[in-house]
Amino acid sequence: MVSLISPGGLARFAVATSAALGLAACSIGIGPRQVPLDRFDYNQAIAMSAHEQLLLNIVRLRYRDPINFLEVQSVLTSYNVERSTSLASAVGLDSGPFDEELAGSVGLLYSDTPTVTYAPLQGSDYAHRLLAPIPPETLALLAHAGWSIERLMLCCVDRIGDVPNARSATGPMPSVIPDNREFRGIARALRAVQASDDLTTDIMNADDDDTRTRVVLTFPENDDRLREFENMLERLAVEELSLADSSDSDPVFALELTDVATRDGSSLAGDVHPLLMRGRALLGVLYAMSQLVQAPEEHIASGIAYSPNMADPDGLWDEVMGGYFRVRTSPSRPDRAFVSVRYRGHWFYIDDTDHDTKATFDLVGHLFALQSAIADGETPLVTVSAR
Repeated sequence: MVSLISPGGLARFAVATSAALGLAACSIGIGPRQVPLDRFDYNQAIAMSAHEQLLLNIVRLRYRDPINFLEVQSVLTSYNVERSTSLASAVGLDSGPFDEELAGSVGLLYSDTPTVTYAPLQGSDYAHRLLAPIPPETLALLAHAGWSIERLMLCCVDRIGDVPNARSATGPMPSVIPDNREFRGIARALRAVQASDDLTTDIMNADDDDTRTRVVLTFPENDDRLREFENMLERLAVEELSLADSSDSDPVFALELTDVATRDGSSLAGDVHPLLMRGRALLGVLYAMSQLVQAPEEHIASGIAYSPNMADPDGLWDEVMGGYFRVRTSPSRPDRAFVSVRYRGHWFYIDDTDHDTKATFDLVGHLFALQSAIADGETPLVTVSAR
């Protein structure tokens, strides 16, 4: 038996073959390994895009410009891996030593083709999310989950009883900054009770035959922290502050919050005191937040951005909102921003160390999701390639 490849050529042939097969094997499983990487990247990109869109619309409202929401409906991606290997050798036979040539090639083609589907928010879906009042049960769920009831009330409640919460703030910036000191006092008193873990929130039906939901706040009576709040309850026309159970060693007071649509003058029981509460529409929440967008001085001077003609309007608006939100501006891209957008030649951003603003911004994101409802009919879809 005669070998056509010298021992050295045979060794090189084996090495090349092993290398080619190894490279081909490395390509196996690229798709599965890519999934966690792509999922994280898409998650980050979609979340940041949603944050930027929300901030952009809040800034637009500060300038009294129209807003628009475009939602990501789906993200589809396909992976394609093509691989090939080849080896070729040529051996010359003559009177001299073996003369051999060995060549190999490996080919690998990988492609990732994502497709993103968008849907503009419009029609009945727009009305449900942005124009419908936030119901008391939504705020109760968030308070029960640990959100500050003071933040919830200042951001999301239009009035409680006959005490309004800066109602003119829920539209384009007014010429007079509203006074909501009394409402802030109620929210602050409730927060003090919540922070002590003595406030409980319950969501229930009026009776077995009534599907309407009622929100009931229960907290200890005869507590020093409640003296301010009890005075406010009298101001809110809540009468007969009797104990729920006079024989109870730890008496409680229960207050029912109900919206305009469901209030019929009755309460869940004789020991529960009904109190009217009206939630803001989400659009009103965004308008109120837009009052705290810092506009560049040149925009105010030129009239592009409106500002009341008074000393320190930003500080007064900050007091109205309880210090829970602030959007700053900069002529250049900020270095320390949680989220930022460029609009009308300037950068608007939320400082990454401003945790109150970040929490309020996060709250609005939850409210946007909770206000979601099935709209009548189909909304048009816009599908584009994101390659």
